[in-house]
Amino acid sequence: MMEALPLFGSANDRAYSRNRITNQTRHTTTSPQDAAPLAGVLPFARAKREAAMRRITMVVLAVLTFFLALTAFAGGAGLVLGFNVPPTEYLSGSPFGGYLLPGLALFVFVGGSALYAGILAARRSSLALLFSTVSGIVIMFFEFIEVETIGAPAGPARALQYFYFLLGTVITIVALSAWYGDLRSAKK
Repeated sequence: MMEALPLFGSANDRAYSRNRITNQTRHTTTSPQDAAPLAGVLPFARAKREAAMRRITMVVLAVLTFFLALTAFAGGAGLVLGFNVPPTEYLSGSPFGGYLLPGLALFVFVGGSALYAGILAARRSSLALLFSTVSGIVIMFFEFIEVETIGAPAGPARALQYFYFLLGTVITIVALSAWYGDLRSAKK
């Protein structure tokens, strides 16, 4: 129920009445004692939500980077050992005479960085976001060099190139967005 402002009285009385009417329409209280029980709940709820999001992000990064590591180790070993290797005609005009160096790069750099990032993410280390970002950039760089070297042959090879470039992009975006969230929450 709205109250009329008093026409007479001190300025303090009119201000008090005006504030009381405004607060009644907003359904809020003006008393600090009434708001005190909620003062500690809101930051705690925010911290709890941020901790849950951090755990989810680390699980997602661990799964993605472990998947990347597993497939990079398998692909690198396959290229080095000669299993399911593309024709060497794809390498004509490139600095590579065979698939040994690309296989080692895939195994060591892509697989190694992804495995390390996955271990850090599984342990919820403070360095997990940095190394997940690095592993995402490494696989994107590897796929870019692969397309520049052998092209994007039609069929499963092209689909895999797109898939792994997209996987690297997703890993990088998830890690950088979590890093940004950490920086924002640190400022508060």
